[in-house]
Amino acid sequence: MNCSRHPNQGAVAKCVNCGVAICSKCAETTSVARESCGTLCIDCYCEHLREVSAYCKKDAKKRLKRIIISVICYVFGIIAVIVGASSLPSGESSALPVIIIGVLLCGFYTGLTWKKAAKESHEDYEREHGVTYKVTADGNIQRESGFFLKLIFFLIGTVLGVIITPIRVIIDIKERVSDIKSVKTFNQMISEAQNV
Repeated sequence: MNCSRHPNQGAVAKCVNCGVAICSKCAETTSVARESCGTLCIDCYCEHLREVSAYCKKDAKKRLKRIIISVICYVFGIIAVIVGASSLPSGESSALPVIIIGVLLCGFYTGLTWKKAAKESHEDYEREHGVTYKVTADGNIQRESGFFLKLIFFLIGTVLGVIITPIRVIIDIKERVSDIKSVKTFNQMISEAQNV
């Protein structure tokens, strides 16, 4: 049996995905994916790289969105804190609420992500142990939504977000750059594989 891509070469393996015969040159070209996917033909290998590349592109877009929202909230929060703090010496009664709003804005997006983590934790608990119910004061039975857990996580995340948000933005920028480099690398690998 000969390689489906190189008919003059003898096959050394079969693609685990589509079953076509592949030669040693094709097997060597696709060896990067062997540990995670098994031996692949060039076409399946390129398709796998396209999927991973698409995931990295999607991840880079999500990171960009998170960076933009975090920076906007943080900048407006800092502005509110500065405005509120500058009003403190004059004794304006509106200074403290403005400072509190500023602090909340600084950590708002981090608080939302912590709330999402609490929601996912609650859903995992329900999948593992079953849905829990509670009896309300008027005798009705309601499904436990984990509202207080989500609220506590949101508030803690928001307060800690004042410190965490700038660190997270820096990490997200580095990760986004890494995702973009990965997409370029995968596209180059696809191009090289198709020329084999």
